[in-house]
Amino acid sequence: MKRDHSDDEDDYMNFVVEEQPTEVSYQQKRIKQLNQQQQKGYNKPKELQRREDLDVALSTEISSENKGFQMLQKMGYKKGQGLGNTKDAITEPIQITLSSAKDKSGIGNREYKFETVKEKNLKEAKFKDGTKTFLNDRQKLYKEKIHEADLKKLRLSCMTMDEQNAITSNEFWPTDLQKKPVRTLGQYNTEIVEEDEEKDEESFESKPVDEKVEIVNSYLREKYFYCLWCGCVYKDEADLERNCPGDEREDHDE
Repeated sequence: MKRDHSDDEDDYMNFVVEEQPTEVSYQQKRIKQLNQQQQKGYNKPKELQRREDLDVALSTEISSENKGFQMLQKMGYKKGQGLGNTKDAITEPIQITLSSAKDKSGIGNREYKFETVKEKNLKEAKFKDGTKTFLNDRQKLYKEKIHEADLKKLRLSCMTMDEQNAITSNEFWPTDLQKKPVRTLGQYNTEIVEEDEEKDEESFESKPVDEKVEIVNSYLREKYFYCLWCGCVYKDEADLERNCPGDEREDHDE
Protein backbone atom coordinates (compact mmCIF):
# COMPACT_ATOMS: atom_id res chain seq x y z
CA MET A 1 0.00 0.00 0.00
CA LYS A 2 1.43 3.31 -1.00
CA ARG A 3 1.62 6.00 1.68
CA ASP A 4 0.34 9.43 0.79
CA HIS A 5 2.88 12.22 1.19
CA SER A 6 0.14 14.66 2.18
CA ASP A 7 -0.49 12.67 5.38
CA ASP A 8 3.14 13.05 6.41
CA GLU A 9 2.95 16.75 5.79
CA ASP A 10 -0.14 17.09 7.98
CA ASP A 11 1.49 15.15 10.81
CA TYR A 12 4.52 17.44 10.70
CA MET A 13 2.42 20.57 10.76
CA ASN A 14 0.37 19.30 13.72
CA PHE A 15 3.45 18.41 15.80
CA VAL A 16 3.56 20.42 19.05
CA VAL A 17 6.73 20.77 21.10
CA GLU A 18 5.94 20.59 24.82
CA GLU A 19 7.41 23.49 26.84
CA GLN A 20 9.83 22.27 29.50
CA PRO A 21 9.03 23.58 33.01
CA THR A 22 11.58 26.17 34.22
CA GLU A 23 12.85 26.36 37.80
CA VAL A 24 11.58 29.41 39.75
CA SER A 25 14.36 31.47 41.42
CA TYR A 26 14.26 32.67 45.07
CA GLN A 27 13.86 36.27 43.94
CA GLN A 28 10.84 35.38 41.83
CA LYS A 29 9.30 33.49 44.75
CA ARG A 30 9.90 36.46 47.06
CA ILE A 31 8.29 38.90 44.61
CA LYS A 32 5.30 36.61 44.28
CA GLN A 33 5.01 36.34 48.07
CA LEU A 34 5.13 40.13 48.53
CA ASN A 35 2.48 40.62 45.87
CA GLN A 36 0.22 38.14 47.66
CA GLN A 37 0.73 39.94 50.99
CA GLN A 38 -0.09 43.27 49.39
CA GLN A 39 -3.28 41.87 47.88
CA LYS A 40 -4.39 40.33 51.19
CA GLY A 41 -3.37 43.37 53.25
CA TYR A 42 -0.23 43.60 55.41
CA ASN A 43 -0.72 42.92 59.14
CA LYS A 44 1.61 44.92 61.41
CA PRO A 45 3.15 43.25 64.44
CA LYS A 46 0.94 43.60 67.52
CA GLU A 47 3.55 45.53 69.51
CA LEU A 48 4.08 48.05 66.71
CA GLN A 49 0.34 48.47 66.25
CA ARG A 50 -0.10 48.94 70.01
CA ARG A 51 2.52 51.70 70.13
CA GLU A 52 1.04 53.50 67.14
CA ASP A 53 -2.48 53.35 68.61
CA LEU A 54 -1.19 54.72 71.93
CA ASP A 55 0.67 57.58 70.22
CA VAL A 56 -2.47 58.53 68.31
CA ALA A 57 -4.59 58.39 71.47
CA LEU A 58 -2.14 60.55 73.49
CA SER A 59 -1.83 63.13 70.72
CA THR A 60 -5.61 63.44 70.25
CA GLU A 61 -7.47 65.92 72.44
CA ILE A 62 -10.52 64.78 74.35
CA SER A 63 -13.61 65.58 72.35
CA SER A 64 -16.11 68.08 73.73
CA GLU A 65 -18.71 65.35 73.26
CA ASN A 66 -16.95 63.22 75.84
CA LYS A 67 -19.15 62.73 78.95
CA GLY A 68 -16.25 63.11 81.34
CA PHE A 69 -15.10 66.32 79.64
CA GLN A 70 -18.63 67.74 79.82
CA MET A 71 -18.75 66.94 83.54
CA LEU A 72 -15.47 68.80 84.11
CA GLN A 73 -16.83 71.82 82.26
CA LYS A 74 -19.85 71.90 84.55
CA MET A 75 -17.44 71.96 87.51
CA GLY A 76 -15.74 75.08 86.13
CA TYR A 77 -12.95 73.55 84.07
CA LYS A 78 -11.91 75.42 80.93
CA LYS A 79 -10.09 73.92 77.99
CA GLY A 80 -6.30 74.46 78.21
CA GLN A 81 -6.23 74.80 82.00
CA GLY A 82 -4.51 72.43 84.38
CA LEU A 83 -6.35 70.44 87.01
CA GLY A 84 -6.16 71.68 90.59
CA ASN A 85 -5.58 75.06 92.24
CA THR A 86 -1.82 75.34 91.65
CA LYS A 87 -0.56 77.56 88.85
CA ASP A 88 2.09 75.07 87.76
CA ALA A 89 -0.40 72.24 87.22
CA ILE A 90 0.38 70.19 84.12
CA THR A 91 -1.73 70.79 81.00
CA GLU A 92 -0.22 68.04 78.83
CA PRO A 93 -0.59 64.27 79.26
CA ILE A 94 2.17 62.52 81.16
CA GLN A 95 4.39 60.70 78.68
CA ILE A 96 4.31 56.93 78.98
CA THR A 97 7.49 54.93 78.45
CA LEU A 98 6.76 51.49 77.06
CA SER A 99 9.08 48.64 77.77
CA SER A 100 9.97 46.16 75.10
CA ALA A 101 7.92 43.00 74.84
CA LYS A 102 11.14 41.08 75.32
CA ASP A 103 11.81 42.86 78.62
CA LYS A 104 9.92 40.72 81.12
CA SER A 105 11.98 41.82 84.12
CA GLY A 106 9.32 44.10 85.58
CA ILE A 107 9.56 47.57 87.12
CA GLY A 108 10.98 46.39 90.42
CA ASN A 109 13.84 44.57 88.75
CA ARG A 110 14.71 47.61 86.63
CA GLU A 111 14.80 49.75 89.79
CA TYR A 112 17.03 47.14 91.44
CA LYS A 113 19.38 47.26 88.44
CA PHE A 114 19.49 51.07 88.68
CA GLU A 115 20.39 50.90 92.38
CA THR A 116 23.05 48.28 91.61
CA VAL A 117 24.65 50.52 88.99
CA LYS A 118 24.49 53.47 91.39
CA GLU A 119 26.22 51.49 94.13
CA LYS A 120 28.85 50.31 91.65
CA ASN A 121 29.57 53.90 90.61
CA LEU A 122 29.90 54.95 94.26
CA LYS A 123 32.33 52.09 94.95
CA GLU A 124 34.39 53.05 91.90
CA ALA A 125 34.45 56.69 93.04
CA LYS A 126 35.58 55.67 96.55
CA PHE A 127 38.23 53.39 95.06
CA LYS A 128 39.57 56.24 92.90
CA ASP A 129 39.59 58.59 95.90
CA GLY A 130 41.37 55.96 97.98
CA THR A 131 43.93 55.38 95.23
CA LYS A 132 44.51 59.12 94.89
CA THR A 133 44.97 59.48 98.65
CA PHE A 134 47.36 56.53 98.73
CA LEU A 135 49.47 57.98 95.90
CA ASN A 136 49.53 61.39 97.58
CA ASP A 137 50.66 59.82 100.86
CA ARG A 138 53.38 57.85 99.09
CA GLN A 139 54.57 60.97 97.30
CA LYS A 140 54.61 62.92 100.56
CA LEU A 141 56.59 60.16 102.29
CA TYR A 142 59.08 60.09 99.42
CA LYS A 143 59.62 63.86 99.62
CA GLU A 144 60.15 63.65 103.39
CA LYS A 145 62.85 61.00 102.94
CA ILE A 146 64.57 63.19 100.34
CA HIS A 147 64.44 66.18 102.72
CA GLU A 148 65.85 64.09 105.58
CA ALA A 149 68.76 62.92 103.41
CA ASP A 150 69.49 66.49 102.25
CA LEU A 151 69.29 67.81 105.82
CA LYS A 152 71.80 65.25 107.05
CA LYS A 153 74.29 66.27 104.33
CA LEU A 154 73.71 69.98 104.96
CA ARG A 155 74.31 69.67 108.72
CA LEU A 156 77.54 67.73 108.20
CA SER A 157 78.76 70.29 105.64
CA CYS A 158 77.83 73.08 108.03
CA MET A 159 79.85 71.51 110.87
CA THR A 160 82.89 70.98 108.63
CA MET A 161 82.93 74.54 107.29
CA ASP A 162 82.21 76.09 110.68
CA GLU A 163 85.11 74.24 112.30
CA GLN A 164 87.38 75.31 109.45
CA ASN A 165 86.40 78.88 110.35
CA ALA A 166 87.00 78.43 114.11
CA ILE A 167 83.31 78.16 115.01
CA THR A 168 83.01 75.73 117.92
CA SER A 169 79.25 75.29 118.19
CA ASN A 170 76.15 75.65 116.04
CA GLU A 171 72.61 74.34 116.43
CA PHE A 172 72.67 73.45 112.72
CA TRP A 173 75.25 70.73 113.32
CA PRO A 174 74.12 67.10 113.69
CA THR A 175 72.54 66.71 117.13
CA ASP A 176 74.66 63.69 118.05
CA LEU A 177 77.88 65.59 117.24
CA GLN A 178 77.06 68.85 118.96
CA LYS A 179 79.16 69.65 122.02
CA LYS A 180 77.16 69.72 125.23
CA PRO A 181 77.47 72.91 127.31
CA VAL A 182 79.42 72.47 130.55
CA ARG A 183 78.74 74.17 133.92
CA THR A 184 81.53 74.63 136.49
CA LEU A 185 80.55 73.38 139.96
CA GLY A 186 83.74 74.07 141.79
CA GLN A 187 87.46 74.17 141.37
CA TYR A 188 87.62 70.72 139.79
CA ASN A 189 84.06 69.57 139.28
CA THR A 190 81.96 70.15 136.18
CA GLU A 191 78.68 68.74 134.85
CA ILE A 192 77.09 68.55 131.44
CA VAL A 193 74.02 70.72 131.15
CA GLU A 194 71.17 68.61 129.75
CA GLU A 195 68.73 70.15 127.35
CA ASP A 196 65.15 70.65 128.46
CA GLU A 197 62.89 67.76 127.57
CA GLU A 198 60.31 70.11 126.17
CA LYS A 199 61.93 72.05 123.33
CA ASP A 200 61.02 75.62 122.65
CA GLU A 201 58.53 75.97 119.81
CA GLU A 202 60.82 78.58 118.22
CA SER A 203 63.90 76.34 118.37
CA PHE A 204 65.49 74.90 115.25
CA GLU A 205 64.80 71.27 116.19
CA SER A 206 61.06 71.89 116.56
CA LYS A 207 60.66 72.94 112.92
CA PRO A 208 59.54 70.63 110.08
CA VAL A 209 62.23 68.86 108.06
CA ASP A 210 61.65 70.83 104.85
CA GLU A 211 61.94 74.10 106.78
CA LYS A 212 65.19 72.93 108.40
CA VAL A 213 66.60 72.21 104.95
CA GLU A 214 65.71 75.72 103.81
CA ILE A 215 67.29 77.35 106.89
CA VAL A 216 70.61 75.45 106.81
CA ASN A 217 70.86 75.74 103.04
CA SER A 218 70.40 79.53 103.22
CA TYR A 219 73.05 79.72 105.98
CA LEU A 220 75.64 77.85 103.87
CA ARG A 221 74.89 79.83 100.71
CA GLU A 222 75.11 83.21 102.43
CA LYS A 223 78.12 82.51 104.68
CA TYR A 224 80.23 80.13 102.57
CA PHE A 225 78.72 80.44 99.06
CA TYR A 226 78.18 76.68 99.15
CA CYS A 227 75.52 74.76 97.20
CA LEU A 228 74.75 71.21 98.25
CA TRP A 229 73.28 70.15 94.90
CA CYS A 230 76.04 71.75 92.84
CA GLY A 231 78.53 70.10 95.19
CA CYS A 232 80.98 73.00 95.31
CA VAL A 233 81.94 76.24 97.03
CA TYR A 234 81.82 79.33 94.80
CA LYS A 235 84.28 82.22 94.98
CA ASP A 236 81.75 84.80 96.05
CA GLU A 237 78.06 85.70 95.96
CA ALA A 238 78.24 86.91 92.35
CA ASP A 239 79.84 83.64 91.24
CA LEU A 240 77.13 81.69 93.11
CA GLU A 241 74.29 83.67 91.55
CA ARG A 242 75.81 83.41 88.08
CA ASN A 243 76.57 79.68 87.98
CA CYS A 244 74.15 78.03 90.42
CA PRO A 245 70.72 77.14 88.90
CA GLY A 246 68.86 77.96 92.11
CA ASP A 247 68.55 77.46 95.84
CA GLU A 248 66.30 74.36 95.70
CA ARG A 249 66.79 70.73 94.68
CA GLU A 250 64.16 71.01 91.92
CA ASP A 251 66.22 73.74 90.24
CA HIS A 252 69.05 71.24 89.76
CA ASP A 253 66.86 68.39 88.42
CA GLU A 254 66.25 70.09 85.06
